[in-house]
Amino acid sequence: MTRRHGNSKTDVVESVSVIVGDSVTLQTDVTQIQSNDVIEWSFEGYAIARVNSDSSNRVQVNPAGKFRNKLQLDSQTGDLKIRDIRTADSGLYELDINSPTGLSKKTFNVSGVIDLASDGVTVVSVIERDSVVLPSGLTKIQREDQITWKFKDTLIAEINPTAGLFSTYDNVLDGDSDTGCI
Repeated sequence: MTRRHGNSKTDVVESVSVIVGDSVTLQTDVTQIQSNDVIEWSFEGYAIARVNSDSSNRVQVNPAGKFRNKLQLDSQTGDLKIRDIRTADSGLYELDINSPTGLSKKTFNVSGVIDLASDGVTVVSVIERDSVVLPSGLTKIQREDQITWKFKDTLIAEINPTAGLFSTYDNVLDGDSDTGCI
């Protein structure tokens, strides 16, 4: 959906999710910057990058602050690449393309999200009151293994074959003493 306001064109906000540590390229949808075009990028209202076609496509990128060494601006298209995304980089990135034919605006809502799988965390979705099996990743517990399951900081299950221990929080959980699944 595109709305026109006088000589200006405004696009809806585009949501972009990026795994923390990865890079993202915010695209202008311009194939080639035209003569007299000025492309400006801002983050939360602060200018961070600019291409001015009047000056031989001179590229200016904010060299200091939170984006130090993280931004790359394509001098042909105006696309903005953000490297090594952090959660602190989440927010609104605004693009202004000022050309002789008018002003175009585009907004990106970038979210830096944590990749739980890379931390050994598995996300499991279930319907409330349904049963779910949480696998330990083991096929057979060895005598020297010790497994603890926690919900937030609360111990909910513990398996220690050496001590002959298999206990669950409040006897609500059911577990498998061979595999460590609950």
